[in-house]
Amino acid sequence: MTAQQVQAETKAAAQGQAQAGQAPSGKSDKPRVMAGSPLTQIPFAIPAFPLTDDGTYRAYLNKIAADDNRQCGKQEQFGWEFEKGSQATLDSLFSAAQSALAKNGYKITASTSAAIADKETVAQFADKSKRNILLVWVPMQDAALLMLCETASTKKPK
Repeated sequence: MTAQQVQAETKAAAQGQAQAGQAPSGKSDKPRVMAGSPLTQIPFAIPAFPLTDDGTYRAYLNKIAADDNRQCGKQEQFGWEFEKGSQATLDSLFSAAQSALAKNGYKITASTSAAIADKETVAQFADKSKRNILLVWVPMQDAALLMLCETASTKKPK
């Protein structure tokens, strides 16, 4: 998945939600945003656009999870738009999520999956007791995408 594809998906989702929210009088409501992730139970530093999946995100998450002997279950994906080149906004989103995960007892480890072709993309596992989550961050110049899925081990017990 290229950064251009992700960016187009994020912008299309925001525009689609704005159009879907138009009232009969022609006035449009603001696009729907979410304050946090129901899957991880963490808040976002900035509310995010929930994104739909045509199967592309699922396939990408499954490739990354499989490289670590895991498989994906429940899934979420979110997008943010911000001023072009705003590294501070991107850093804020990422660091706030990392802090919230740690505060909620998740142990964060990096994925070394070969499916991650873009050096800017960050894939991590957040694990605690019986909850295992794969997080994939895809940064762009004026947007960011976060894909998540609940994972389970594919290793057979001995």
